[in-house]
Amino acid sequence: MEKGLKGLRDIAQRQVNAANEFCSMLAEQFSITEDDARRVFDVFRKVRALKFDAVGGRYTLTHGAFWEPDVIAKALGM
Repeated sequence: MEKGLKGLRDIAQRQVNAANEFCSMLAEQFSITEDDARRVFDVFRKVRALKFDAVGGRYTLTHGAFWEPDVIAKALGM
């Protein structure tokens, strides 16, 4: 049983790392704060604009249009 829990912990840690990396990319690309980037990330997760790759440990957008400045601004306005 302990082996299974370790696997789940690894996946959970990859998910946290992927979220942090995605928020860092958002903050750098759009010159917003880390808090604002986290808010955009939360909105994107809520509207299912993100996919999580558990093996690779990355979040990706479901469509490239979500990476436009006006979309980011709208997500911050929510």
